[in-house]
Amino acid sequence: MAPPRPIDVSERIELLDILRGFALLGMLIVHLNNFVNRDHTIASNFTEFFLANKALSVFSMLFGMGFTVQMVRMQSTGRPFVRLYVRRMIVLFLIGAANWWLVLGTGDVLHTYAICGLTLLLFSRVSARTAVILAMLYLALGLLRDQDRFWQAPVNRAIDAAFHEDARRAAIVKRDGGVSVTEQLKQVTKTGTYREIVQLQARQLRNFGTDPAVWLRSVAVPAHYFPMFLLGFAAVKGGLVTAIRERRRFISRLMRSTLVLGIVSNPLPYLNLNLGLPRWITALSFLLSGPSLAVFYSCAIALLLENGSMKRLLRPLRWPGRMGLTNYIAHFTIVMTIYYGFGLGLMKRVNTFQAWGLAAMIFVLIWTWSYLWLSHFPYGPLEWLWRTLTYGKLRQGMTPVPAAEIAVS
Repeated sequence: MAPPRPIDVSERIELLDILRGFALLGMLIVHLNNFVNRDHTIASNFTEFFLANKALSVFSMLFGMGFTVQMVRMQSTGRPFVRLYVRRMIVLFLIGAANWWLVLGTGDVLHTYAICGLTLLLFSRVSARTAVILAMLYLALGLLRDQDRFWQAPVNRAIDAAFHEDARRAAIVKRDGGVSVTEQLKQVTKTGTYREIVQLQARQLRNFGTDPAVWLRSVAVPAHYFPMFLLGFAAVKGGLVTAIRERRRFISRLMRSTLVLGIVSNPLPYLNLNLGLPRWITALSFLLSGPSLAVFYSCAIALLLENGSMKRLLRPLRWPGRMGLTNYIAHFTIVMTIYYGFGLGLMKRVNTFQAWGLAAMIFVLIWTWSYLWLSHFPYGPLEWLWRTLTYGKLRQGMTPVPAAEIAVS
């Protein structure tokens, strides 16, 4: 039996690459708008309404899809799967830790994706219907989590007491000169050097990484990302990714229902702001609108790809999508250079319209370099690194090889 190796480029599922490119564009727009002065309320609200938490939800769901395709293909061949899959998640976690240290700080999601990917392994035998039910339960727990009297506060208090977190935090702040690393980073990102930022993020990573309460809390208090992993798992298990034409009627109904749910739930934060509605209104909106519109966008793009002219229009998104891991980190690096003090220092000095213009220029740059790179190599540089470290074998020249695994990066 031949050992498992990465998939040939010709075997990729193009829909996932196109969706990933769409998600990267949406996240780029949102991240650029996180640092604007918000002079243009309408434009800011448009970004929040259609993209904030939605593009990231699509990105999260795609990781769940990719991991599940890998599971299904490996299981169908009868090859050993668990050990390779766990090693793949460990490598992803290390890449996320490096991204935390060198680029994004606590905003990194890759280390969380690795934990979600490992957790997904526990559900590898469940049906698509069961996965959807579990995703709904996780979302419900997320709503309770945001209400202090229900879930989060009692669990967090118990964890904090067990690990003496108050004393630990006080000792860390004292060691850091009386000011938390998070507060120091807020100032250093505006006026400090890249070296100073990296040093503080390394201390922050060490503080989090050596805190057992953080790891226990990540399991006891469910994250928002994991339900999207389960929905991606269900989409693959239910045949929605590879049999779009046969499941067109169901996908159309799903698209319409998630659009209605997303549009209805999305304005709730604004109602909460204007009418003083209970806090759970905002929590409910966050939990429903992001996943709902993420599913809507995914269904809409899947159906549009069945139309010849729309397929020609959307297919260019596959180039940045094929390098999703590389471009995820690359676009954050560019955003840092634009806004942070060691770069152009434009934080709070641009408005939403200008941020959208920056997003268009950066995405054109990312698309161009992705196209040029993939014209010579089958994988992006970080995708290649992920595979090399996973399989423990240097792939010189990054040449395509026959394989039994989907490219999920």
